[in-house]
Amino acid sequence: MTDKTELPTGLFLRNGVLYMRMRKDGVLHRQKCCYQDTAAFGPRGKVLACVLEELHEWQALVRKGEIVAKPAPVEVEAAVPTVDGLCRAYETIAAEQYAAAGSPRPGTVAANVARLRSIAAGIGLGGGDSVELMTPAAIKRWLADKVQAAGNDVEAQARARYSAWRTISIARSMWAVWTRQPYAAAGMMIPAVLDQWPHAARGAASAPQMQIPPDNLMADTIRAYNELERKDPRLWLAATLGLMFGMRPQADGSRATWDWFVNRGGEWWLEYTPSKTRGRTTEGSAVVSIRVPTGLYERMRAVNPAPGYVVSADDTTSRVDVFKRDLCAWQRANGVAPRTGRAD
Repeated sequence: MTDKTELPTGLFLRNGVLYMRMRKDGVLHRQKCCYQDTAAFGPRGKVLACVLEELHEWQALVRKGEIVAKPAPVEVEAAVPTVDGLCRAYETIAAEQYAAAGSPRPGTVAANVARLRSIAAGIGLGGGDSVELMTPAAIKRWLADKVQAAGNDVEAQARARYSAWRTISIARSMWAVWTRQPYAAAGMMIPAVLDQWPHAARGAASAPQMQIPPDNLMADTIRAYNELERKDPRLWLAATLGLMFGMRPQADGSRATWDWFVNRGGEWWLEYTPSKTRGRTTEGSAVVSIRVPTGLYERMRAVNPAPGYVVSADDTTSRVDVFKRDLCAWQRANGVAPRTGRAD
């Protein structure tokens, strides 16, 4: 349905929203319909009876003088937002969209905003500067600076290039198609320069490839891991979830609970749904079952006998930090780049 769609007298569309209108004593009355979208229109675009019933009831109230017309809103020209203004507006409309449709999630929204602010800062803009200054040329310079800052190492440049293109792609989500109507309703215009941001050429932003570390690094890591059980038991638990069970640290390790461990005939098994396969519709296809090496479960429980999460912490943020900050720092201290498995 578009704003030009012909509708029964007394109904009209504006920006895809269905309204009722009626003139009484020279005064125009308008009100938004309770029914919208598929609740208002049939499969072929025909207005449903419930809408017409609401219209007639509303018109009757207007005739009786029980509804007083509100002053028509003043039309204002859409304005190009500042960096802060766009971030605030996006957070607002994203929250409304999440309440209505379940996405984007709050964590995703925060990440999108952080990426845009990162780019803005990188090209010398503050929160009060117009996003119209975030031109394609400025974005290209920012991208080139990111790659140059990685030095002369080809692999380091590739990682920097991938990270920069990812940042651009994520920031661009803030003016995706679904956002345009809410922005317009808020009197905000997305300038053309944002739609003209560069896109990565095929193969130009490939993710760094995982590599099997050399034998000596693997041996040193296992030795450090075994020592960790005595030196830092909680960090050893976090490392165990990744090293022994292949869990993704933040997405899976930080939410692992003792309920995931089940005993079958005297043997312990770990059963859980990995984050990458969570939500699949095929019954049981996303669940993995891993046999726990003999004695390992008892050693883990000796570190943390309390029920609940495997890695204990005061709150969710602190528990995630064990994986995001402490475990990565431990890996780097032992010569491993956490994301690639390469030696640093």
